[in-house]
Amino acid sequence: DASEWVSPRQVIIVNGLFTLFNPQLANLFDFSIYLNPETELRLCWKIWRDTGKRGYSLAQVLQQIEERRADATAYVEPQKAKADLVVSFNRPFAQANEGSLDAHLYNRRRNLRFIIPARPAYPSQVVPSLRFPNLPLSQPASFDTLGLYQAVSGQWQQSYSLALTQQYIVGELLREQPENRLKAA
Repeated sequence: DASEWVSPRQVIIVNGLFTLFNPQLANLFDFSIYLNPETELRLCWKIWRDTGKRGYSLAQVLQQIEERRADATAYVEPQKAKADLVVSFNRPFAQANEGSLDAHLYNRRRNLRFIIPARPAYPSQVVPSLRFPNLPLSQPASFDTLGLYQAVSGQWQQSYSLALTQQYIVGELLREQPENRLKAA
């Protein structure tokens, strides 16, 4: 595609299948994330999206998946090794629904691995409201808005593990801000 000018901002988010493939581009990022859902989930999500939102037939989607499998193996999957944070969503048990996925996080910079369970250990556990003074948010983020996703049914639902993953990512982004790095030094 044609070049796109990006104005400097406090946080710039770039996404796409080949974002970390080009070393020159990958080296420009302060922090990078690779989403790595388990294979069955990734295929289901693609089928749901392409048949439900893009109007493709199941046969067309399956054909595209097969045609692009070698490219995914050669170009997309190797980017995982270059990411600072790898986020994998996995079913904790065979009958898991969309909202009950564990999040497995691996922070390469900190050599830190941990799992955020699909559900809180204690049903009454509530994630507190978050306030991020360094980001220009119009209102503080809260558990009411974190973890929201649109389910296959079209209904908005909330995922505990997604909410905590988002919370962790925002914390990492704040840590990467130049003014925060100076304060930490």
